[in-house]
Parts: sequence; structure tokens; C-alpha cells
Amino acid sequence: VEKGYCYLLTSPKVKLTPQAVKRLEAMKKLSPIGGGFQLALKDLEIRGAGTLLGPKQSGFVESVGLELYTKLFKEVLEERESEEDVRINLPFEAFIPEDFIEDSRDKLKLYSQLAQSKEPMELLKELEKVRGFLPDPLVNLFKTMKLKRLAQSLGIREISMAPSGKVIIAFGSEASVSPERLVNFVKERGAVFTPDRKLYLEAKGLDELIGILEELREE
Repeated sequence: VEKGYCYLLTSPKVKLTPQAVKRLEAMKKLSPIGGGFQLALKDLEIRGAGTLLGPKQSGFVESVGLELYTKLFKEVLEERESEEDVRINLPFEAFIPEDFIEDSRDKLKLYSQLAQSKEPMELLKELEKVRGFLPDPLVNLFKTMKLKRLAQSLGIREISMAPSGKVIIAFGSEASVSPERLVNFVKERGAVFTPDRKLYLEAKGLDELIGILEELREE
């Protein structure tokens, strides 16, 4: 092992931000070999780890503490590992808006409840009774989870939308849709099913996609 050196130079005319100062202080304290992991954790605490399922950074670690954050995150991961995950790649915003739930603990709690819920839409109805109007990104989040639950029951491994607007549903090796139902669905919908187990069809939104999967699941 060879010891290396890194020199960080700043202009005397530039004032460092409080976060930059914290990072430099952390690097001083954790400079010995083997301190990289602790340094990464410290940086996580400084900047926050962001939302679990959303696109924005919200500083959850700083708000609730690293131990609680990792505990909740581990619970979500364990729940997901118990069933095959489904990749969803659709152009719809799906997250909990900052102005809807401001407290980080409450937001993490809702994410955890949603991840463990078998009936996301029932949980959405309960939330609507308490809060009244719900923003579109939040409703989309619940609908996306509903879509995942349906996809898991059908043996679907991915749902995505091409730039052209065409929806692609990719089935896994153990799909739970009968060949007869799939053939009838393709004929009725004017869809295309390819040899690589992919279904190509038109769908305008999450509600229509949920209806399609419910139609495929009917006995």
C-alpha cells in the first residue's frame, strides 16, 4: 500500500460555504487509511441522502439521524427482496411533495407504509379522508405502486414507455397469464406480442395501465 496525497487549493477571494468547511474538517479527522467509509457516512450526514422513492434531495439523514434512516431503509429493502421487483420507467412524476408533508419523519413513515402495503389504493383513500386534496405526484406514487403489485402478480419484470408513447410490458420467464387470455387481449387491443415475451400497446396514463393489468389478471 502506497500513501497518496491530494492538495485542495482555493482562491483567497472565494469564501467557502459552511458545507464545504464541514467536509474539509471531516477529511482532516478521517484522513488515516481505512477512514474512507466513515468519511462517506459523514458526507451523507452533511448533505442528506434524499428521498427513498422520489427525485429530490431532502436531507433525511440530517433530520432523523443516520441510524434511524438506515433502519427504515433496511426494512424497505427486506420487503422488496421478499418478492421479485419490477422496473417501472414511465414519464410521470411520482413522489411526496415537500409542501405536502414537511416533516422528514412523517414522510419516511409514509414511504415505509406504502412500500409494505399490499393495497396501495386503499392506503391512498385513507390518506385522502384525512388530508382532503392530494397533489398529482403523490397520487401517481400510489398508482405506480399499485401497478407494481399487479405486475408482480402477473410475472411482469418491466413496464416502460418509449419516446413514441408506445408502452412496453416485458414478461419474465414465469408469467402468470394464460396463453389464451394473452391471445385474446392482443386481438382485442390491437397490441403486438413478440417472441422475446414483450407486449407492445397504446396506453395514455397510469389508470389505463392499471386497468390493462387488471384485465390480464382476470380469471
